[in-house]
Amino acid sequence: MEVRIRISAPDRPAEYAALWNWLRTERELAGRTRAIQRPPGPEELGDGIDLIALAVSSLSVLIALAQTIPGYLSTRRSQIRLHLRRADGAELELDSDTDIDKVASLVQVFLRDGFDDE
Repeated sequence: MEVRIRISAPDRPAEYAALWNWLRTERELAGRTRAIQRPPGPEELGDGIDLIALAVSSLSVLIALAQTIPGYLSTRRSQIRLHLRRADGAELELDSDTDIDKVASLVQVFLRDGFDDE
């Protein structure tokens, strides 16, 4: 199953870079993460990340992602919203105001529902 993560934030490029680096440092997620880039805008210097895609192929990867998202959100200083989208089109939105104690279980249930449907 592929999960795509899109970010809404005042400084999207910096947030994508931070999330990209955060996910790649997780052992279970390394090598399963790819950035999907868009062409630069007229006043941008390089390609920007439009979203991040992860291959969730096992329950251990599912659990690793579910445990990683709360840690990432808890480090954000500005308002940020993550949009997780499964291949079947289902979406989950989380933001920096979401109760961190509930984020892991929300993500795990969301991903497990998509994993069970395959």
